[in-house]
Amino acid sequence: MAGSDPAVGELRPRRAVRPGARPRPRNPVDHTHKDDRPMTPDTFSERYNPAIAQTMIELGNAMPGLAQYLGIELVEFGPGTLLARAQLGENLLTPSGNVHGGVLAGIMDHITGAVIYPLMPDGHWGATTELKLNYIAPVQAGTVDAHASVLAMTKRSAVVRGELQVQDRLVCAGQGTITIVAPRTP
Repeated sequence: MAGSDPAVGELRPRRAVRPGARPRPRNPVDHTHKDDRPMTPDTFSERYNPAIAQTMIELGNAMPGLAQYLGIELVEFGPGTLLARAQLGENLLTPSGNVHGGVLAGIMDHITGAVIYPLMPDGHWGATTELKLNYIAPVQAGTVDAHASVLAMTKRSAVVRGELQVQDRLVCAGQGTITIVAPRTP
């Protein structure tokens, strides 16, 4: 029937473009980065800034906020890698005696974002735009070792894998996409 929505699998008719109007691009893209090939773990050592890593360990562990509330301590950075630990207290347990899944998600979000800072140009910052988790085993109060590694990175985004372990036993695995934001120029 004319004017009705197309049935499943049918194509919608194209809209006419006004005479003299420029067609809009379907997906606007920032074309300022002409060389945005992905960095791989082989090239991370070229971009790795140990001074930023050390500053993050010193200042990040002293700053108040969610990381401090969750007991996260950044322990060691490497080119594209991070080891952190979280001391999970009784205050983070559910009535069933396990750590709430949101706590593990918060730890994963923190480590997958933090690991890219020593690889980014100074002044840039990262924002998690996607985080996927697999909860593998329940966690009780105690120490969680958190490992993050960058899988791929461009000037605008990074894909990072994370693992949470309790006594060398994998309890949570995740992968996230981090958007990299350049500082604003006045």
